Amino acid sequence: MGDYFLSRVAFGKRFAMHMDMDQFDERIIGSDNVPRNKPRLLIIDDDTDFISDLSIMLSTEFEIFSAATTPEACDRWMECRPNCVLLDLQLPEYFGDNPNTEGIAFLSHMKSDPPRPPIVNTPVVVISAHADENTDRMVSSLGVKNIYRKPPDLGQLKETIRKLIFGNTGYPS
Repeated sequence: MGDYFLSRVAFGKRFAMHMDMDQFDERIIGSDNVPRNKPRLLIIDDDTDFISDLSIMLSTEFEIFSAATTPEACDRWMECRPNCVLLDLQLPEYFGDNPNTEGIAFLSHMKSDPPRPPIVNTPVVVISAHADENTDRMVSSLGVKNIYRKPPDLGQLKETIRKLIFGNTGYPS
């Protein structure tokens, strides 16, 4: 049989999730392959429900930090020094003049104005419902190689994050 997990009050949508724990990959959960200090993951999205849902799904493997606005994202990125960033493209305007591409303006600012060595090398995964070929080209020019449409496939997203952090094997050595 499986286990039930309930969302926490004040962390977005309230839902119950049934997960068959026998289906989990033992290399990830309940294994010595999981580092004692989890890699840090920064989720930047103005949809706090999406942040909450994604945090619940990823917190078994990663220490989760989040931001809902670009000024908050700048602070969090500098404070937590994430191993990987998940970035939505549609955010409230701050650096740019278009909320649909604010994530691109934010990423451009963080990677080049002025260049900050730990930030320039931080892998970024874009997760957005508002991406198209033009925005794909724009984020690719900023070094982003992984772009997911909302809602992302969780298995593929986890594998991408692992490979970006740990290399081709996707697991710590």
